[in-house]
Amino acid sequence: MNTVIRFAAGAPASIATGALLALTALAGPAAGQDLFHPDSGSYDPAVPTVAELRGFPTGATFSTDREIERVLAGLAAISDRIRLETYGVSVEGRPLTLAWVSSPANLARLDTLRAVNAGLMTGGAIDLDRHPAFVWLSFGVHGDEAASPEAALELLYHLAAAQDEATWTWLDRSVVAIDPLLNPDGHARYVTWFRSVMGPQPDPEPAAREHRPPWPTGRTNHWYFDLNRDWGWGVQPETRARLAAYLATLPQVHVDFHEMDAGSTYFFFPPAAPVHPSYPLSTADWAATFGAANAAAFDARGWPYFSEEDYDLFYPGYGDSWPSFFGATGMTYEQAGGGEAGVALEREAMGRLTLSDRVRHHLQAALTTIDTAVRHRRERLADFAAFWTPATRVAPGAPAAYLVPPSRAAAALAGLLARQGILVDTLAAGIATAGLIPYPGVSPGPDSLPPGTLFLAGDQPLGRYLAALMTPGGAPPDTSLFFDITGWALPYLYDVPAYSASRVPPVARGRWRPPDAPPPARFDPGTVAFVWEYAAPEDIIAAARLLDRGHRVRVADRDFMLADRHWRRGTFVVSLPPRPESSDEHARTLAATLAELGIRPQPVSTFRTAAGVDLGSDRLRALKAPRVALAAGPAVHATSLGSAWFLLAEKAGIEIDIVGLQDLAADPAWSAESLAGRGQEPIDLERYTAIVLPDGPGAQAYVRALEETGRERLARWLAAGGTLIGVGAGAAYLTAGESGLTDIRLAEKPPLRDEVRRATRAERERDETRDKIPGTLLAATIDTTSVLGYGYPSARAPVMAREPAELALADEGNAWLYADSDPLAGYLPEEARRRLPGTPYAVIAPHGRGRVVLFASDPALRGITHALEKLYLNAVLLAPGS
Repeated sequence: MNTVIRFAAGAPASIATGALLALTALAGPAAGQDLFHPDSGSYDPAVPTVAELRGFPTGATFSTDREIERVLAGLAAISDRIRLETYGVSVEGRPLTLAWVSSPANLARLDTLRAVNAGLMTGGAIDLDRHPAFVWLSFGVHGDEAASPEAALELLYHLAAAQDEATWTWLDRSVVAIDPLLNPDGHARYVTWFRSVMGPQPDPEPAAREHRPPWPTGRTNHWYFDLNRDWGWGVQPETRARLAAYLATLPQVHVDFHEMDAGSTYFFFPPAAPVHPSYPLSTADWAATFGAANAAAFDARGWPYFSEEDYDLFYPGYGDSWPSFFGATGMTYEQAGGGEAGVALEREAMGRLTLSDRVRHHLQAALTTIDTAVRHRRERLADFAAFWTPATRVAPGAPAAYLVPPSRAAAALAGLLARQGILVDTLAAGIATAGLIPYPGVSPGPDSLPPGTLFLAGDQPLGRYLAALMTPGGAPPDTSLFFDITGWALPYLYDVPAYSASRVPPVARGRWRPPDAPPPARFDPGTVAFVWEYAAPEDIIAAARLLDRGHRVRVADRDFMLADRHWRRGTFVVSLPPRPESSDEHARTLAATLAELGIRPQPVSTFRTAAGVDLGSDRLRALKAPRVALAAGPAVHATSLGSAWFLLAEKAGIEIDIVGLQDLAADPAWSAESLAGRGQEPIDLERYTAIVLPDGPGAQAYVRALEETGRERLARWLAAGGTLIGVGAGAAYLTAGESGLTDIRLAEKPPLRDEVRRATRAERERDETRDKIPGTLLAATIDTTSVLGYGYPSARAPVMAREPAELALADEGNAWLYADSDPLAGYLPEEARRRLPGTPYAVIAPHGRGRVVLFASDPALRGITHALEKLYLNAVLLAPGS
């Protein structure tokens, strides 16, 4: 086949689309031809193909991360159209690489061109006639959606080697950033497994092992975080590195390439409702423009697709929504496939799906997107420039400013905003709160705010994004679908008081800077202990780290007076060894360790207090060095396990074992015999102070996984003094109706109303979706005398309800209850608004000498619910032995 494609710049869309289709023709190639780029003479023979660099043709199997690196390096070594940039490393140490693709002239001034884009945020200008459009294409954020990195490689080869006039036009008028593998650790987990089970030929039978990837698949990163939910928060290192590179570029177009259910087709924008109201109107216009171009390309090939369904543009943490808040046309493209598709899959209704099919479709969509961006380059650049102007950068109805009093939690909030390019100032002088509007659900604050208060101006380059992150309030627009959580207002996630202002207060201010660590506490030779209040997660994390290093840490279960100050229950005390073993060096090491976490403790030289319990009292309970088992397996959502793993092991430094549920269920009598041949010993539960059952698909999955043997083992361990923590489905399993390990029951569901019984199937489906709690911030009241309430002196805190296990009131231990108030942020169905108030979010119940702790929803969700980190740590560190 000899096909040379030529068309003039600015040709009609139908001509451009025809040319693109020829580039990715479906006609079967002759022997030796490249399936995706037929050897037509339109490619530079000096540039090696992907197959030549990697050793096998695209579509035969999946590339490893090292093979992807080899292709990138090989193409960049030959082509002057490519410049590689390593912008970070994954948790497991794999490189994160961007391939910049453009004309040699554009690449020679790439840094200048990127600076021009970024400079628009601060009043810069752009030459609409000469500046190229920047198109950033992201692949493989979910590691088991492994067709998209294959498409990225073929795209890179085409842009590096094609000699046709269309490609030269794209290279001259655009800069394409290709990120071929956003999640290399998850991808490696999936690909290593797949290549280990694939035979000489792919087996298309759905029952074959290669279509049934084992838990936890490769979707998530090392810590089992979903990186496509992390764009707005930057919790994971891969995301933080990517956001820094992105903010240095600010492209005009961003596409996140995904895969969905293997029985589907292809999705591209426009998105489904709801679309966040903070976006400008042009967001929808550009989604329609790119969607129409893709529709024309797919129609011409007879490839089925859909749009405006399923995938919304509301939650700000996606790879389409987050870039859209930064002026880009941010879009998601979804190809049928995913981990279950393998290399070839026979589908009952849709016919055979091959890896080659999936790559072709993504490649076509990528080329169409680049072509559309180039054909609309001037208009897209003009709209991008307008996005940053004062006239359009403020969200409609947004306040003039947001103010947050200084605290450690406020500093963490400020750090998140500053890392994303939001301007964070601090007040140089105090101001009165009169005239300011406090956030709903927050206890009344003082009459004035002190110097150092965070000041977030609404009128700033990222004003629209700031409004999306900070705005409290109830239900978003009416819809039958929310693809993700709907409430995330940052003051609630960080549990800090906040105010909005209708006008900018006339107070001098300066740019916020991260606070320095305090100097270590000063002490005298007679110091016998250090005391520090429990107010922030770092306070209890310090206790955990000191315990791990062998120090004696106690927690006060009563209030006391010391050094002219009232110390609340939950205060931590670390004692120095008795003299003469104690030394100044020992005290200095303790003080330095605490200072690293921002803690400046009170040194004391006597165990006697002015009032309340003395520091030598039994009411100061010695804490056990924690060792925690996190349950793993198909009954567990990997992301819920990952959120606990990341919080407890990475942030708090607690010793963690991830233990399979099958091992928790195994009877030691037969386990010893069955495992002896492999040199393994059955798991001894007595070594653990706490066991966590994370959230999962449902209580029945735990029932099946643990069976009666596992339930009995957990019951014996509990009775002997263990602490068993259930989250979501794990909590539901631990109720009386499932495992019977507690007397707590799930709340009874209300009977169906007559109008529901009479509803049509479509009406029922709609109402069932609307009745779900998709992820809503609600207020909770707290029993501060319970160990689960330590560190929460206001007796109120926000909680995230995401399809929670709805618990009935226990006879005792109802430590956290949903408050009778409107949602703090997000959508809450009316029926849930009537049902939840007064029911438990967190319960702690005795079981023999042990404790059971139930959380209705995950307190560590995605690492973003900072206000609830203390609650999770309380259950792990303070409940055992209490």
